[in-house]
Amino acid sequence: ELKDKYSEERRTKVVPNELGKFSDEELIPNEQVVVTMTAANYIKRSKAAEYHKQGRGGKGRRGITTREEDMVKQLVLINTHDFLLFFTDKGRVFRIKAYEVPATGMNAKGVAIANLLQLQPDEEITSIVRLKVDSTEGFLFMCTTRGVVKKTKVEAYKNVRASGLIAINLDEGDMLRWVRFSNGKNEIIISTQQGQSIRFHEDGIRAIGRVARGVRGIRLRKDDVVIGMVLVEEDANIFVISENGYGKRTKVSQFTTHARGGVGIRSAVVNAKTGKLMGVASLREGDDQEIIIISKQGQTIRLGMKDVPEIGRATQGVRVMRLKDTDSVVSMGLVKAEPKTETDKDAKTASVKKEAKSKK
Repeated sequence: ELKDKYSEERRTKVVPNELGKFSDEELIPNEQVVVTMTAANYIKRSKAAEYHKQGRGGKGRRGITTREEDMVKQLVLINTHDFLLFFTDKGRVFRIKAYEVPATGMNAKGVAIANLLQLQPDEEITSIVRLKVDSTEGFLFMCTTRGVVKKTKVEAYKNVRASGLIAINLDEGDMLRWVRFSNGKNEIIISTQQGQSIRFHEDGIRAIGRVARGVRGIRLRKDDVVIGMVLVEEDANIFVISENGYGKRTKVSQFTTHARGGVGIRSAVVNAKTGKLMGVASLREGDDQEIIIISKQGQTIRLGMKDVPEIGRATQGVRVMRLKDTDSVVSMGLVKAEPKTETDKDAKTASVKKEAKSKK
């Protein structure tokens, strides 16, 4: 009777391990996720598959619920078993596993980062870096809003205590904003809000200690600030996006190499129509990459990078995201392209044909 009544497949797992010897990672699938954080320090983890590809120039869809005064500031694509390094504007660093960030749906607000990290009351997370769990070699390359850069070996951050560690010694008024993982053989492009960029090889910067200050990466003009730093390859494209949703791709070969510390060259035309530049990314030639763009009001759009035209440096680009007058782009992140599936149009056509055949 029991077999007939409860014949469904067993739901529990029988395993040859003693209780208490399981790690969290053994019970959590290692899958690709998107970690987002807002300016009010709310953080969440969502499956990357929930962000669907759309056409260029679209409005996008709601990707996070925020208060009116809040906005999305960070977006990182990562596997759940990898480490997240959190760098703050005060030059400190914290480290947790990606699965420690609470998982929610796309529309959820998330949880306060203070529940995960021991931040000071006036401290802000400015950069989140993915560090693979098996990474033992390489460097972390940093850049501040005033154009100071620094390179430090990854091993200096292998033992990050819960209260955090000092990652860089900052000048008064300066803030740490961008940190990237480097293999020590990369070229760097630093971009500014007013459309200036400088390209230099990281060989020109020696690795220094964890608490050191760093050196000048770019010389800023009056009222200009750094808005992004990327590591590039010789055949890459440089993608820039403005706060009003205008973007473009440009061959990295158009960005000539200079010695670090100069004012750089023009990377984009910045005007009232485009708004100031807010982000820059490096795209490898031949990679089928897509980009997720998020606005301060929580709208998201996912685009195929091939939909964004490749044009010259001294141009303003094309509209890649349509925004309300009160909205603006605040963050973006590159993701792997989704596998090709039946489009909504094809599905609708197939459904109509099936229905007509059924009636016949």
